[in-house]
Amino acid sequence: MKFSEQWLREWVDPPISTETLADQLTMLGLEVEDVVTAGPKLNGVVAGRVEAVEKHPHADKLSVCTVRKDAGAPVTVVTGAPGVKSGRCYPYAGIDAVLPASVKIQEAEIRGVTSSGMLCSAAELGLSEETEELFLLADDCIPGAALSRVLCLDDQVFDIGLTPNRGDCLSINGVAREIAVANRMPFDPPADNSPVAAVHGRSRSINLAAPDGCPRYLGRIVNDIDISRPSPLWLREKLRRCGLRSLNAVVDITNYVMLEMGQPLHAFDNDRLSGAITVRYAAAGEEIALLDGASRAMPATTLVIADAERALAMAGVMGGLESAVSATTRHVFLESAFFTPLIVAGRARQFGLHTDASHRFERGVDFMLQRRAMERATQLILDTCGGEPGPVTEAVAERALPKQQTVGLRPTAVEGLLGEPIDMEECVGILTRLGLEETASDADSRCFSVPSHRFDITLEADLIEEIARIHGYRNIRSALPAAHLAMRKPGFRERLDLMRRVLVQRGYQEAITYSFVSDALQSRLFPDVESIALVNAISSDMERMRLSLWPGLLTGARHNLNRQQERVRLFETGKVFSRAGEIQQSPVIGALSYGKVAPEQWDNPYQSGNFYDIKSDVEAVISAGYGQLPLAYRPVAVAALHHGKSAEIIYQGQRIGLLGALHPAIQSHLEIEREVYLFELFLEHIPERIHLKYKEISRFPIVRRDLSVVVDEDIPTADLLHSINNIKLDLETPLAGQGTEAMGASNYLTDLELVDVFQGGSIAHGKKSVTLGLTFQRISDTLINQQVDHMMTQILECLSRIFGAQLRE
Repeated sequence: MKFSEQWLREWVDPPISTETLADQLTMLGLEVEDVVTAGPKLNGVVAGRVEAVEKHPHADKLSVCTVRKDAGAPVTVVTGAPGVKSGRCYPYAGIDAVLPASVKIQEAEIRGVTSSGMLCSAAELGLSEETEELFLLADDCIPGAALSRVLCLDDQVFDIGLTPNRGDCLSINGVAREIAVANRMPFDPPADNSPVAAVHGRSRSINLAAPDGCPRYLGRIVNDIDISRPSPLWLREKLRRCGLRSLNAVVDITNYVMLEMGQPLHAFDNDRLSGAITVRYAAAGEEIALLDGASRAMPATTLVIADAERALAMAGVMGGLESAVSATTRHVFLESAFFTPLIVAGRARQFGLHTDASHRFERGVDFMLQRRAMERATQLILDTCGGEPGPVTEAVAERALPKQQTVGLRPTAVEGLLGEPIDMEECVGILTRLGLEETASDADSRCFSVPSHRFDITLEADLIEEIARIHGYRNIRSALPAAHLAMRKPGFRERLDLMRRVLVQRGYQEAITYSFVSDALQSRLFPDVESIALVNAISSDMERMRLSLWPGLLTGARHNLNRQQERVRLFETGKVFSRAGEIQQSPVIGALSYGKVAPEQWDNPYQSGNFYDIKSDVEAVISAGYGQLPLAYRPVAVAALHHGKSAEIIYQGQRIGLLGALHPAIQSHLEIEREVYLFELFLEHIPERIHLKYKEISRFPIVRRDLSVVVDEDIPTADLLHSINNIKLDLETPLAGQGTEAMGASNYLTDLELVDVFQGGSIAHGKKSVTLGLTFQRISDTLINQQVDHMMTQILECLSRIFGAQLRE
């Protein structure tokens, strides 16, 4: 909400600076987001009175004006602005004056007529965006008076951000009340809202057909107004500084009263109404043309103001075009109503609208304010446009009006919430200054009646919040809370953070996607798995709960590829959803890799990633969260992944994840050029506690041997490695009857790795050559060649017996 500091000080004028005032408002909970000057410097711009207006002799759209700019002789000014009138005052920029757009005024000849200066519009003065009409000043302006003084531009405009519960501060009245309380000043609103006597008896009956949405509605007819009269300069300036533009006197006055008192009003052209006014719900599909010019079909939940023939306005949101006040209006019907916040809330957004009225009604308007606002607006209309007021007609459903709250306060609760005691008499003083009335008291508590403008005070905690605001948060001592801290074992969240960090270090970026995904994509990835459908989906491409993180990651990758990103590495942590009787949600971590393994670099031409790169990422992630686990990888056939380039990850006989290349058919459907690699780990299948084992580091040298064996091509290399790791090696020839195989790992074979897999050439068809690198080391002493040769023999015999392996020649 924007407001003028000068306007605020008309209501309450504490002896503090602008900076202190801004700080005070923020500490009261009315956060000051910006403070700007009310207008630019306008040196050389003065008030000028037009004494005569003639048509330009050589241009139909130009006028030649005689302007008195000071006590001296008048000057001639040529202007193209429409509507310039003799006897009126306008801003005059003299020779050498500089306007805000850095336009320096010079004497100029325009179509044969010399123009000495310029009559200015509000836009040319930097006061608004309007560009056509001249900025009309008050008729009693003294020619030659500096415009900055005429407009009182030595002013600041505050822009405050309000929380939704403080609708009472969406007015000068509300903000001034807060400042008066904070500075312990009396609050005596200057606005005159005394009753205006009726001059005629004409009125319209009012029917409340929807009292739950509108429990109070007031109407009044004002006849014979002169709407051609302009709004007074002081009123237009206050509207401008609050961010509203002037339309006509009646609309300006309703806007002014809304800003001043917080009560939105509306004016109808009374000649365009028929019969009684009814507040009702719209018929399903009923249409109305609103003031923005657009016609809208309304659902049956929309509250409308209607006459005997049609809907006239969308209640609390916007008036209708057909009944709007116009330049020909002579009689107006004024509306002042209370609309229930829950009925109005969301209606404006439902139709793509946001109005000052809906902003206030959604947050709550004082339900006792309507008559005062009606009287205030009536008097302003009479002062500005003349006219004859009729009686105020009021319809009220008392049972549907909000009930005045009574809330109790205990001294112990104040200390308990704020951390220090505040004298109860000070608490009572703060609350009474805020408008609350003490209704009962005893040694342990006080009771307060809440004023009608404070919708937000319903609990004892609300009273304590008010006390803290006015007492001052800075006056409450800061103290660290007493805490009993204890070290705890890392849990799931800590392990997940470690895994996320590893992925970031390896070049991945974290993505956050919706748990709702497209059924079309998810059904391609998991055609045999039933997903959970949403009853009321956000959109057609978000109608299913995700079975995996892959649909969201693939959508994110496609989004990046459409924006010419050649390398995409994304990961996400979250939950996936399935139904096995009851709905189940499981924590997972997944990632996607597309393009080169590392960013392009001139001295290191990295190639595109492959299966083994994503496998390396998986092992790094698991190692970060759970330590070195004895993982196994098995080929797997799933619809989402490329057969032959995919695997399931096995730990202790259970699947804990999947990895591999995206299936070519899905890759083609998504119009992705190169291979995409994915992995997903099912975290609930990995034990939470991994018991680490420690071993001594040998100080003796290692012995490295390579072993090349020929086996059938369908034998997984992982089975060879697994068998070797399970051989219990000894350094001497085994005793008779003792086999060389036993469970458990040897302490002599310290490392085993795959060096090469080769097919073709001298290798027979259906066979493959596997080269393994074996590293031996002993804790107690140095291994000799005979001992290593003996262990190599044991390994070769084991592979030959189990897999039919032969030593490659």
